[in-house]
Amino acid sequence: MPQRASGNEYFLHATMRAASLRRLASSCLASSCLAGPCLAVSCLAWMCLPAWSAPARPQAVPSAHVDLVPLGYKPLSPRALASGESLETVDFIDATHLLVTFNQRKLIARLRDDPEGDRDRILRAVVVHLPDGKVTAEAEWRTHDRERYLWSLADGRFLLRLGNAISVLAPRNAHPGEELQRYSLLVMSRKLRHVQVAPDGQTIAVESSKPEMIGDDPDEPTSKRPIELDLYTFHASPFGLEKRGTTPLPAVLHFSFTDEGYLVANPEKGGTWAFDLSGFHGETLELAGVQTSCRPEHLFVSPTEFIVSACRVGDERGMLGAFNLRGEVLWLQGVPPPHGASFSLAPNAGRFAMRGTSTDVDISRDDNLPSGQEVRVFQTYSGAMLLRTECTPTQKADQNFALSDDGMQLAVWSRDAINIYPLPALSAKDENAVKQAKQPVVFKK
Repeated sequence: MPQRASGNEYFLHATMRAASLRRLASSCLASSCLAGPCLAVSCLAWMCLPAWSAPARPQAVPSAHVDLVPLGYKPLSPRALASGESLETVDFIDATHLLVTFNQRKLIARLRDDPEGDRDRILRAVVVHLPDGKVTAEAEWRTHDRERYLWSLADGRFLLRLGNAISVLAPRNAHPGEELQRYSLLVMSRKLRHVQVAPDGQTIAVESSKPEMIGDDPDEPTSKRPIELDLYTFHASPFGLEKRGTTPLPAVLHFSFTDEGYLVANPEKGGTWAFDLSGFHGETLELAGVQTSCRPEHLFVSPTEFIVSACRVGDERGMLGAFNLRGEVLWLQGVPPPHGASFSLAPNAGRFAMRGTSTDVDISRDDNLPSGQEVRVFQTYSGAMLLRTECTPTQKADQNFALSDDGMQLAVWSRDAINIYPLPALSAKDENAVKQAKQPVVFKK
């Protein structure tokens, strides 16, 4: 499931005890579009790889093509594509099944006491078998807004948000022809504002504010609607959420985190930004730094590896790089600024996919969508580009592409269909790198 790199800049302070988060240290989180990092250590410039501008590869050829029209799908309008609203998704359940969701255009019965400002809609969800495109299970859900509603969990499960209710989907357990069941995890009395899932597919951050009531002033300052962050661990047997702690936030916060802690980017002199992992129990792990002329953005792509993007000093080109929690720089590449970039992760294969535009138009801020939007798949430890292909039509929302959990397939939305692209098998060196990335984090005492 695609994710965006950490965005808005906020400073976060918190203290928690025992099994809770004991500390979320002061953190400055980045807000500019993705570009790429340039290390403060000049000798590491030799590691830069011009992969983004490498010679063109042969056109990627799909191994399967799923026509969505027979499933009831109707293509989105240009206005909907530019809205940034979460309107359609594609995810792998396993190597031979997709979970596809999209807006179902139909009349909706009005609910009694429906809160002012609700934008109800019906979502259709289908489990599709590959490569024949046969529907094996389906469901319809009613939701009350246009925000993101689906996140990938581990082992082919998914987190579903409908309003203030969170449930889990286990489509692998669905029998052919039956309705796709959801299992309740959490119903909040507060208004759910934001959800994030760490790369382990088990650590979940939920942000909420006081409930909005009919008659509330929509222009009420955010300071009067304080945000709370709850951290949970998802358990599969039986399905449930274990609460690890709660902390107040100054505003809704997008941040990069794992089950161990969260990433902090601290500005220092000379345009250098230093990265630290701030542990959920008060520990700190110092990591590599980056020299950049713009604020860096960062995203964990596995429990111990993260990618960073920023701006090369004295150059309009960007840099993209991968780092790990051992303080190592894995690679650096020169890239054009991938405006509006989003990601899909396959940490079990040591791979990630990045979607961005090949123009200077920032689709996260501009209503005029460019014609070109590409998805590229990288091996995390080496930066090797394994595949690139186009996404059509261009849209602001993130979830029109997905990597399979084993990293062997890429699903990409293509107008009124989904194309499936094969990826090369992992080499012995790739498999060893994945094992290394699974080594536990050791904090300094």
